Amino acid sequence: MESEFTIRSAIPERDSADLFALMDEIYKTTEMMCEALSEKYSDQSILEDDLKEYASFPGALFLVAEGNSKLSGYVCAKPLRQSKLAHTAYLNMGIASDARGKQLGRKLLEAAIKKIASDGIIEIVYLNVRADNEPAVRLYESSGFETIAVLDRDTKYNGQYFTGLLMRRFV
Repeated sequence: MESEFTIRSAIPERDSADLFALMDEIYKTTEMMCEALSEKYSDQSILEDDLKEYASFPGALFLVAEGNSKLSGYVCAKPLRQSKLAHTAYLNMGIASDARGKQLGRKLLEAAIKKIASDGIIEIVYLNVRADNEPAVRLYESSGFETIAVLDRDTKYNGQYFTGLLMRRFV
């Protein structure tokens, strides 16, 4: 039976602690992230400040998936600030290890694309994914993303190189 999740906008004051714990779990249970969580958010207060910025930035979104009274996934996209690139955004997402394989990634991605389209600010969404992350690549391809660049030996993890993909979707 498929688990039920509610997808909603992140609320900085309410969600920052749980979201930080979720991100910590995601970063610890997958080697697919290109950075350590501490490189992105050294503590919860920095994440909360970032969530506030997402909430105030036109066209940006930060959605969370909640199920069984806990956060199980997130997706975020923020338009680039440069005036000639303000119609574009980079998308990032993560799913808790116990929620993977339950179509949550698909639901989050669909909700994000729907919200981005309805806002009418973002026209192009970009993302980077490791080529060997086959479930993610399949999800993105089936959601209308196309590979526009293959980044050979893009990421180095534990002394091994991995190829990355730059993908894009017009909204």
